[in-house]
Amino acid sequence: MKKNPGGLLSPADEVAEEQLKALKNNEYYIADIKLYQNYRLHKKVWAFFNYCTQFYYGDKNVTRGQVELTRRKLTMFAGYVKQEFLPDGKRFELVPVSISYEKMNPEDRGVFYNNLVNAALEKVFHTADESEYNKLMGFF
Repeated sequence: MKKNPGGLLSPADEVAEEQLKALKNNEYYIADIKLYQNYRLHKKVWAFFNYCTQFYYGDKNVTRGQVELTRRKLTMFAGYVKQEFLPDGKRFELVPVSISYEKMNPEDRGVFYNNLVNAALEKVFHTADESEYNKLMGFF
């Protein structure tokens, strides 16, 4: 949802539009509001992950699961990873940290995007070409 002048909410995409249609007028609802500092940038980040996934798999019809796996791997390769111990308490696995906008300030996000592009260049595109770097940074 996005807030318009006058305080009215309008759907930000087709999914939100369908959800909004299901609500009745003049009724009270409890909502969990999350602030995105830049919704358009959020969409660009996912477009970046989708582009990397398509290049990696060599297919334009990638699945949501493949894009999510690419996001997880590139986030980890970019250095945004934490250790989580398994139930036995002896072994651990590395998992990517959240890339939530609420958890990063603008400076940290800029560093994150740069690290993400560098990880993609190394692990997905296998190049250090400056023009490819500029193309990938263009997503942000």
